[in-house]
Amino acid sequence: MGLMEKIFGAGWGIHPTDRKRPAADIPLRRLATPSHLYVPLQQHIGAPARPVVLVGQNVAKGQLLAEAQGATSAAIHAPRSGTVVSVGDITAPHASGLPVAGIAIEWDGEDRWHEPDDLPADPFALAPEDIGR
Repeated sequence: MGLMEKIFGAGWGIHPTDRKRPAADIPLRRLATPSHLYVPLQQHIGAPARPVVLVGQNVAKGQLLAEAQGATSAAIHAPRSGTVVSVGDITAPHASGLPVAGIAIEWDGEDRWHEPDDLPADPFALAPEDIGR
């Protein structure tokens, strides 16, 4: 028996009904991809990334959109292929409710993958000191 149960008894707290039954028997559905995708440049508590794309530029899925800035930043890559329609403030689900820096992409209806041009022909042939470069 925990301390709270000793003090208040077993029935303390709020216990709303979960109402899961109506949704439990419905099969899952695949949602359509939205026509516009909004990618925040700050993905976590670290520093926001620096954009490397321009408005009007075509990007492929997986292509670098923004470079990491500092040790606590993250590189941002395109979630889908399309055209960059804005680089600046976007509305994002953030606790402050304020606009955040981001990139808006208009999806082209395709899913073209970015093909990096600097991949080694045989990555297993790399020397250990070359892997981190």
